[in-house]
Amino acid sequence: MAIEYEEDPKKYVEQYKDAAEKYTPDKIKVLFVAESPPCPEKNEKPAYFYFEDGELGDLFQSIMKVLFPEDFIMFKKKLLELFKEKGCFLIDAVEYPINQLGRDKERNPRIKEECLNLKWSDKLRNTVKVNKETKIILIKKNIHQLLAGKLKNEGFNVLNTKHLSFPSRGHQQKFQDELNKLLKDNNCITAVVEPSKII
Repeated sequence: MAIEYEEDPKKYVEQYKDAAEKYTPDKIKVLFVAESPPCPEKNEKPAYFYFEDGELGDLFQSIMKVLFPEDFIMFKKKLLELFKEKGCFLIDAVEYPINQLGRDKERNPRIKEECLNLKWSDKLRNTVKVNKETKIILIKKNIHQLLAGKLKNEGFNVLNTKHLSFPSRGHQQKFQDELNKLLKDNNCITAVVEPSKII
């Protein structure tokens, strides 16, 4: 049975912004860039990384298990507070859901439209307050392919030279191992956890 998605994918954009603003660090040390918020199914409450009472989701769980393995049993709100205290922040390349569009070839034009322009770069510098010292981690293959070169050319500090696997459909452990190694190799905030021992 096909999933029925919310008809207006931009319906919750302002709620996303309000939720993320609460957990924006005064100084962002590590910026995670994902593709987009997940599109809510019709008549269902939307899931989002920064919604305190929302489901955890694969991406949220995988990042938090790497950063805070000892504290992972805490409520989502507490994990978000720890994430903020460590100077971490996550944004989406596209602020509204695009996963309902299907494969990357259908999604990539939206990413290019939103991000491959000076307006998006200005947003990073002036709204998100990212500078050349901010360590940027690009999540998902198409995000890395489309944005890594652009960001580097504009003087941003992109850590990963290759994409991180998206943590879904059995790739959660692979993502956690890749992220853990990336953070350690670049002296970022991370827990001392051996790869493949993150539960």
